[in-house]
This record gives sequence, C-alpha cells and structure tokens, in this order.
Amino acid sequence: MLTQRLKNKSNAASSWAQWFDRCAKHYADPRMKMAYYKDGLSGKPISQKTMTAIYQDVWDKLCAGKNSTMLDVGGGVGMFSQAFDKWIYKIIGTDISSAMIKDAYRLNPNGTFLVCDAATLPFYSNSFDRILCYSVFHYLNNLAHVKTVLNEFVRVIKKDGLILVGDILTDTPGQMAKKNSKNNIPASVWWPSTLNHSLRKLAIDPHFFIDYCQAKGCRGDILPQRIPGKTTAASRYDVVIRFSS
Repeated sequence: MLTQRLKNKSNAASSWAQWFDRCAKHYADPRMKMAYYKDGLSGKPISQKTMTAIYQDVWDKLCAGKNSTMLDVGGGVGMFSQAFDKWIYKIIGTDISSAMIKDAYRLNPNGTFLVCDAATLPFYSNSFDRILCYSVFHYLNNLAHVKTVLNEFVRVIKKDGLILVGDILTDTPGQMAKKNSKNNIPASVWWPSTLNHSLRKLAIDPHFFIDYCQAKGCRGDILPQRIPGKTTAASRYDVVIRFSS
C-alpha cells in the first residue's frame, strides 16, 4: 500500500501545464480535456446545454461584433473559438499546453492557435478589440503573477477595447483537500493516477481587480454568473475591464 502511494505521488502532475497536457491526451471529450466536468466525483462532462449557456453568458459580456478581433488566452482546445467563429471577425487562441493546442487545431482546422504563456504574449501592443480569459486565473501562481498577466492584457488590448476575465474563484476549495490532508492528492474513482496532483487553485478577492483598475485608470465591473446547470457559478465571478480612447 505504501509503495503504491509513493508511486502515485511521484507520478503526479507537477504543474497545471503538465496536468492539462495529460488531460488533453487522456480524454476524448473536449469538455473533459478542459476540466469542464459535472463534479469532482462522477467524471462526467457538464451537459452541452450548460456549455451553450456558458457561451451565451460570455458572449453577452464581451459585447463583441462581427468586425471584432479577439484573443482567447488559455483557451485550451478552442471551444470558445468554435462557438464564436461565426459571430466575430477573427479569433486567435493561446494556451500554455502544447497538447491542448494540437487538439484546438483538430476542433478548429481553420483556426489560429499558439503555444505561449499568458504573461508573455507574442503580439504587438494595441492588437485586439477583445481579450477573453475564462477559467484560467485560478491556475496562476499568486497575485503577483495575476498582476503580470493583467499588465500583458492591457498592453495588447486596443485603447477602446474590452477584457473579460471569467470564472474567477472566490474561495479556495477546501473539502477535498481536508479529506486528503496526508498526501494532498484529490480522491477520485474515475481519473487515472497520472492526473493526481498536489497543486492548489488560487482564489482572488474581487477588490483586487477593482484596485487594479483604479490604478490603471480604467473601469472594472464585477459580474455574477447566471448560468443554468453550472454548479460552480455561485462560487465564481467575472470581471469586465473597459478602456476608452
């Protein structure tokens, strides 16, 4: 038993990038690759109906149009690119996981995707009308990392653009960690041992974004998620950062 525990721990993902690389290779369903599963126990993806509701909620907050250009940061397998392709002029997707980007091209053969870190985007300043970064910030290291990423978003957004940082965690999940305090490996009856990890998610107080926007001289709005079927909506929020020329 001890030998097996040590083996599982040594095989655990050492970073979120590695964890998502493994998810991309292990699962066939794009929702599972992106960790959009129903809960932490069933191993079933959230319904397509709920995904459609997420797409609509995000699109309404983006306020984009047919002539808009958008950067989807941390977009994984390109699910938002696929959903918004007919509604917008151009979408470019990025992700730190190379395996995710490979799958993004499979899902969107005519899309444009790049492997890069959110803190070092390979684009000129003032390049995009919209920036979307959804369900990503709780995988960042700390608040200093968050600020660095936000600064990069501010650099590449156009002067009259809009940034949507979505699905931000308000409270660090504690129930699973408490149940597994000895080895900090989430208990699961459905995922393989290669997806075990000892990584923590980052919770961010909404006031952090308000203070950041005040310092940058832009407007920041904290918005709730009203998404039927999304069980985490009550513990998440979105931030819209607006600029004016």
